[in-house]
Amino acid sequence: MAAAVVILVAVIVLSAVGFAVTEGVRYDGAVQVHAEQPLHLKDAYGNEQVIPLSDLVPSHANQAVSAEIMDDEGWGMRMVERRALDRKGFAFKLDMGSVQAFCARCYSAAGFAANLQFGYFPHHRAGVLATASLGGGTYGLSKSFERHSLGLEAQWFPLGLWRIHLGGFGHAGWQIGREEDSLSRTGIALGGGAILEIALTTRLALMARADWTTAHNAPDGGWGNTQLFTGGLAIY
Repeated sequence: MAAAVVILVAVIVLSAVGFAVTEGVRYDGAVQVHAEQPLHLKDAYGNEQVIPLSDLVPSHANQAVSAEIMDDEGWGMRMVERRALDRKGFAFKLDMGSVQAFCARCYSAAGFAANLQFGYFPHHRAGVLATASLGGGTYGLSKSFERHSLGLEAQWFPLGLWRIHLGGFGHAGWQIGREEDSLSRTGIALGGGAILEIALTTRLALMARADWTTAHNAPDGGWGNTQLFTGGLAIY
């Protein structure tokens, strides 16, 4: 199980790096171009027409379904200013850090945790994400424990100052818990916490999370708590 988790986390990290390079650094913002810069217009039938930007008239725009300006053609373009962080649309998030578990037989257990999230933000400030959380470590006399969760999470970012955005989240789902000398136990899990994002581009932000979760899967049949403190990337 431990080896499978390590391999899965490695694959997820590589995927996140790929998304960050292709989507996160993509430029969204204002540009300056020369009036005679070639403009490539395509209609609904796939036909392309190339005209100088200064010759563009409403009839061209009415017939076109897309327009492109190439940065390696003509006079090129000058990037003026990126747009602010925009969450609206699909989102991919990955964060890693520490997990602590508290229950009758695993008091003060600590280890490694990672969260993988994919979802949609219908509004810049609010969204819903499917979440998979992997966690585990050691307790007592080097005995191992695991805490893995699946669920849905709602995020809300009411506060923003320049590049800094502060919000909260709540989630519900199921958590699988296991200690080295016991069988796996699955129970409903509820939790929430605070989240901080620092915008790097229009689609990429650094992220830090503090998460508290309680799940009905403690060894004694009751509720056990876990705390996660993690940091990572948010790609929109």
